[in-house]
Amino acid sequence: MAVLNLDKAPLLEAMRDTGNRIASCERLRIGFVVDTHLVAEWISDCIEWFKTFESFDVRVYALGAWSEPTQVNGRGVFDWVYGYSRRTFDPFQPVEITADLILADSAENVDFNVDIVVWLATIPPRCGDRNLAAYGALSIQLGIEDHAPPFWDETAKQQPLTCTTIWWHSGNFWRARPVRTASVTTDQGFRFTLNAQQPLSAVVHMIAAICLEIRAQGAQWAAKMELIPEQDYDRAAKCIKRPSEVESTSFIVKKAARSLKLRTSKRKQKSRWFVALRRADEWSYSHGRKFIPQGFSPVQKPIGSAMADPFLVEREDRTYLFFEEVPAGHSKGRIAYSEVFEDCTLSKPTVVLERDYHLSYPCTFCHEGDFYIIPESRAAKRIDLYRASKFPDEFKIEMSFLDDFAGADTTPVFLEGIWYFFTTAMDPFMQTFLFWSHKLTGKWNLHPKSPICSSLKSSRSAGAIKLVDGRLLRPTQDCSTRYGYAIVMNEIDTLSPTEFHEHTVDIILPTWTSSLEATHTFNRSGVFEVVDGLRFDP
Repeated sequence: MAVLNLDKAPLLEAMRDTGNRIASCERLRIGFVVDTHLVAEWISDCIEWFKTFESFDVRVYALGAWSEPTQVNGRGVFDWVYGYSRRTFDPFQPVEITADLILADSAENVDFNVDIVVWLATIPPRCGDRNLAAYGALSIQLGIEDHAPPFWDETAKQQPLTCTTIWWHSGNFWRARPVRTASVTTDQGFRFTLNAQQPLSAVVHMIAAICLEIRAQGAQWAAKMELIPEQDYDRAAKCIKRPSEVESTSFIVKKAARSLKLRTSKRKQKSRWFVALRRADEWSYSHGRKFIPQGFSPVQKPIGSAMADPFLVEREDRTYLFFEEVPAGHSKGRIAYSEVFEDCTLSKPTVVLERDYHLSYPCTFCHEGDFYIIPESRAAKRIDLYRASKFPDEFKIEMSFLDDFAGADTTPVFLEGIWYFFTTAMDPFMQTFLFWSHKLTGKWNLHPKSPICSSLKSSRSAGAIKLVDGRLLRPTQDCSTRYGYAIVMNEIDTLSPTEFHEHTVDIILPTWTSSLEATHTFNRSGVFEVVDGLRFDP
């Protein structure tokens, strides 16, 4: 049974640029370098998964004797903790690899004869300035400190994020460029080896995405990567340490205290999302160029229900609020709307979209006189565009952008005659993709900068992309503390079919009213501004 969560859908293999290699049906030759026929189980999963790609020719090279990063002998506190955790989940358990091996004493004595080398051996490479493959080599960094056991530090130090990095070596192993990084939520439980599953899955997916890009783009890919500043990188000098008895005992104490706090806290109470409105006057975003918390008033909702993901649209001097509604006693969302009156009160909600799967994030917009909604429907693994047949009460499906792709919170923007679409894949780790099209209903093209973000701190969309005071602002969610914890406001500096760049200009924390746990959507119209929040019901 596989220990990793591996899925080809987020790789969007069919949408990759069709370069010379694909046109000639060449397979990318990938050389995985391991220690010997015994490898960590996650590495076995990785290699077996790569062998299922028709685009890849997989070869496995074994260098020397296998050894665990951290030995478990049962004599100390850490050995007990590590052994207990590994009985639940152990991606580092040695298994015998089933692939045919090419044996060598070291990298100096083998002719790899491949396009790209993926170095997964624990033995540090000793190959001088030799270029191992046509497109160099990839190595991995597991965790921020790269200590053994992997990802222990993040759990032991209660860090919110666990990071992994893919390094590219264009000429030798002493210099490298960080070409892909992912940050995922740290599993804070006592069984800390569970924290390895998501980042290891991210590692494998990032390597696969890089290999697909190399196959499609060839030398163009290498030229783009060479624009990344090169850094000193001596893997042999990495600190491989064993947690001390003091650190291990502290880990047990912290996890016991955390467990007790969770059991005795108010988490047993039910928290629900709600929506708050204000008029876009002296406190508006365009006036202050920063978020000002004053003036928001919660809108009334039925007892026990939830409202979230608010979007504002205007039509003929009237304003409408579209939102996700979860009725009392239910967990499945649907899309509803209310008219917004001058005093920030709302009309009775009207349901406009309801399916047998969860709907949320009703990204509502107007184009050439027609109104559209792109709701979040990743539970159905599809991204659909609905057009209003009778605004605001009736919407009918216009088309599906992507099938068999669980994209979350899809948000479009129309700029200089081109449509751009931002959507986020949640599994096996959070990463936001950018697409472009010549028409709203046209074929999507994968942007060459995709994924544009693989960090929980600023990935998933948090509202419509708007031009505010001359700045094109894209709100995103900061999910590093918890789901939908805060809103990050990004200013888009460059957006074209080939380029994308943005930088953070503001952060909206869950402090704009009392007792908030999270806030994850912000939108505005010409008259109103709206935000949502999560708090415990009284």
